[in-house]
Amino acid sequence: MKQCNSRPGARGSANFTALPLTLMGLAGGSVLPTISSSLFARSVTPRGSYVKSFAQPPAQATSDGRIVFKRVDINSQTQAGNGIYVMEANGSNLRRLASVGFEAALSPDGTKLAFVTGQPPFGCNNHELNLMPSIFGTDRRQLTNVCGYDQHPAWSPDGVRIAFWSDRDSGEGLYVMNADGNLQTRILSTSSIQRQIESPHWSPDGTRIAFVGYNLSANEADIFVVNADGSNPVNITNTPTIHEVAPAWSRDNNKIAYIRVTSPDDSDIYTMSANGSNKTPLTTLSVTGLGIILGLGELKLAWSPDGTRLAFMDVGNSLDIFAVNADGSNRVNLTNTPDNDTYPDWQVAAPAPTTNPINNTEFFVRQHYIDFLDREPDPPGFAAWQDVINNCPPGDTTCDRIHVSSAFFRSPEFQERGYFLYRFYPVSFGRKPDYLEFIPDLAQVSGFLSPAELEAAKVAFINDFMARPFANVYNPLNNSQYVDALLLSAGITHAARDFWIAALTNGTRTRAQVLREIADSTEVYNKYYNQAFVVMQYFGYLRRDPDVLYLDWIQVLNTTGDFRGMVNGFMNSLEYRFRFGP
Repeated sequence: MKQCNSRPGARGSANFTALPLTLMGLAGGSVLPTISSSLFARSVTPRGSYVKSFAQPPAQATSDGRIVFKRVDINSQTQAGNGIYVMEANGSNLRRLASVGFEAALSPDGTKLAFVTGQPPFGCNNHELNLMPSIFGTDRRQLTNVCGYDQHPAWSPDGVRIAFWSDRDSGEGLYVMNADGNLQTRILSTSSIQRQIESPHWSPDGTRIAFVGYNLSANEADIFVVNADGSNPVNITNTPTIHEVAPAWSRDNNKIAYIRVTSPDDSDIYTMSANGSNKTPLTTLSVTGLGIILGLGELKLAWSPDGTRLAFMDVGNSLDIFAVNADGSNRVNLTNTPDNDTYPDWQVAAPAPTTNPINNTEFFVRQHYIDFLDREPDPPGFAAWQDVINNCPPGDTTCDRIHVSSAFFRSPEFQERGYFLYRFYPVSFGRKPDYLEFIPDLAQVSGFLSPAELEAAKVAFINDFMARPFANVYNPLNNSQYVDALLLSAGITHAARDFWIAALTNGTRTRAQVLREIADSTEVYNKYYNQAFVVMQYFGYLRRDPDVLYLDWIQVLNTTGDFRGMVNGFMNSLEYRFRFGP
């Protein structure tokens, strides 16, 4: 069998494997898209024909716009899947935009993202506002830098200004600034209305701002409306002992949706006229104590661009993002994962790009970090791989896109993490992992980890792996049966068989250690390398399980060792390209 396990390098004398790295260290997140489009795409097969497969919708905003939200990975000890995510309005084409941040707000045209970073405890410069000038780029700009908390960014409808709440030393209240961070001005103080101010939301005509005013002494929250210059604040709900929060102005300027929390066990979504009249229940929230668990300021509603749908969070699989029609019908769970998904924001639809963003080198390289290493790029590696592509002479196969793309699988980082995890499945169960198994496993060893931290993450993964169906299969076996069953499942013989059995018997090895040593053996590494190379094309490029043609690709690699045709087929398939644009 021929094995294509050369390490990533660059043309000429440059040695990118020496960078710290190009391809070393993860800070990941598990991405579990739903491939549900009726659009068919073609993926090149080893035989040169085409296989029909489902593609995800294009990544440019559809007429329904995009939705961003905050995800907390509650199923990983390191919470490696945390971050700000974006998806299409139907829940498809899920991607992570940032691994750090919360309270995300999309600009009206959907091209920029304002968000908050920072962590407690209280003190200086804990929560600051940031801007991502391009939601699929890597540039991050800090907009505020003061002592205090700056939170709840909200774009003006023209995309020129951002409203936010701050408790900075210069005075707590409602602030407005230019979208570049200049002219930060308090337009309304908390003392002027004797309320704490949070959750601003602009009216579509840009003349008014709705916000929540908290009366902490009376334990109630009401919705206020104020002119965009801060004048004439009016309490439009004014309901004693009730929390009315999360205002969202409808696209036609006439209504405001909000969440009404009457008790720790009772939360509902209402709509009302913009003057506070005609309060009408829309849908009931099923989560007990939603506002108590998350904090009332973290509740969020968002209207679709055409005003016919409303996004919100509620209990589904865990905390999920839902959408419902404006009349309360057709309630749909858009995320439906074991993670906690909160704080949705729905953009106004942006025009489709004239070119596919995957054609851009910066986008192309960043997407490979996300798809294969499950993290954002490290600056040295990000710049280096772009330089390889941008300075590659036409026809040079040592530096073209195929070479760079393949290098992510062949990198030490993926081999030591992704392929390490992969081998436990054939060794234990005689099969490859499924996509929905592998992605959460990869998240367990994600992060910019020191060698000691990576080792601890691997040990934690093995312990978790052995508590799954593995236990049902192997726990009843004695030591000899245990070792023989693993070797049989792996499809290998090994000179250390008798040693492992004796070590288990005398207590010098645990079953976890023996399992790892078999998975780490040269025999297993070589046996499944090409299989994993092929399977990762499906996992990385297409974000799905392989079809039957993956066996043909394995045969190609086993016979020729030439991976370029395979990588080219996946990298340029319509299914892959349709993930990002036309």
